[in-house]
Amino acid sequence: MPLRLLQAVALTMLASGACSRTRPEVAAPPVATYPAPLFLALIDALGHRGVKEVTNGALPVGFPVALLPAEPVTIIGGTSSGGEMYVVLADSSRSLSQAIEARFAAAGFTRPPAEPGRGFMSPRTFFGDFCGDSGIVEVRSLTAAGQPVARIRFQRVADGASCRNFARPRSTPPTLELPALTPPAGVQVISAGGSSSQSHAHARGTIALGHLVAHFTAQLVAAGWKAVAPATSERGALQVLEAADASGKPWDGMLTALRVGDDIRLSLSMHQRGGR
Repeated sequence: MPLRLLQAVALTMLASGACSRTRPEVAAPPVATYPAPLFLALIDALGHRGVKEVTNGALPVGFPVALLPAEPVTIIGGTSSGGEMYVVLADSSRSLSQAIEARFAAAGFTRPPAEPGRGFMSPRTFFGDFCGDSGIVEVRSLTAAGQPVARIRFQRVADGASCRNFARPRSTPPTLELPALTPPAGVQVISAGGSSSQSHAHARGTIALGHLVAHFTAQLVAAGWKAVAPATSERGALQVLEAADASGKPWDGMLTALRVGDDIRLSLSMHQRGGR
């Protein structure tokens, strides 16, 4: 091989060696791994919000230890996200949730009080959540990656307002509170909704609509309302109503029932007299 060619090859090899010395390979940072039950239990709770700052085998910083059972438990891990803390515990007995709820009560947390019904809407009862001076807490039993676990959620609420947060938002005045209306025997309310001064429902039953409206009207009259000018037909019934709110302002409206196929459409709508 000619001398010049050998010199060129040698220079190339030296240059390659120099580059390898000046550019050392950088090891990839280790990837954190978490138990599958922990990851799946947190994803089930947080969904699209994602899981951040996961603690593996430990409580999130600031989680109230008083919410944990007195007996030893296995902490799989937890996380903090958007003002909420989650802790996942192993639950081989499948009875850990009851022990945890007993701890909630011992720590001063209670079930939010049920709200009375309004119009055709049933009383509102809260399940799962407990509220207290420091926040809202709940526990759920679930299976994650084939392992039974108990997941605790704690949300801190300032000023002891956690129980008040469960109350239905009340409209600003003028407001007419609707009495709760109970259907007669043989009539089933399938669904109901409404607002502060209106209520509607889908119901089923073979009762004559005039009798159905008279049944609800009697309950409104017992609550201090006034009924005037009823009207009935084979497929519908209507009752004109008058009422007064807590400030004494008068309201007018009507209660109607229409038969649509197998369904009965119920509506109670009231408007302040002289209002828009």
